[in-house]
Amino acid sequence: MNTQNSILLSKMNTSPQSVKDLTDNFGIVCTKIDRMDGKEIQTIETQEWVDEDGEDAYIPNVLKLKAFDWTIECGTLGTSASVCKSNIDSLMSYLIGEDGKGAELYIYSAMINTGRQHVYFKQKEEKEYWVNAQGMTIAQFSITFRICDPRTDVEPNNDTTPTQLLVVT
Repeated sequence: MNTQNSILLSKMNTSPQSVKDLTDNFGIVCTKIDRMDGKEIQTIETQEWVDEDGEDAYIPNVLKLKAFDWTIECGTLGTSASVCKSNIDSLMSYLIGEDGKGAELYIYSAMINTGRQHVYFKQKEEKEYWVNAQGMTIAQFSITFRICDPRTDVEPNNDTTPTQLLVVT
């Protein structure tokens, strides 16, 4: 893994797994990573009765968590805007499954030491392009993923050169 500012991605429907590093494989770094908390529970079924106070509720022994959105902010550096666009387009092609290996992902962030399975790309939002003092173009954008399994942890099998993202709980 390149740095803590990267994200590891792997397609769920491929064997053997091929782990992609956001920085090494796509030239993109994460500039802001939110926690992958997702601790909102699914709706509890309730019924109110006109002739009774309060409500009847079915409360299971274990409350089930809702799926949630997870947004990361990213940047890429290139000699021109077209190089930045090429980096972003390459990542987008991978995320939406144009590589022929599906679009369902394992995802892991070393910065927050958290990973999840059953993840898919939901949205990309362009932020801005600008040229720095050295004449390099910088592109900033955000990516939103949908985390369908909010409970299962995923981690790399090796901290330096991971070849798999493994389910640990």
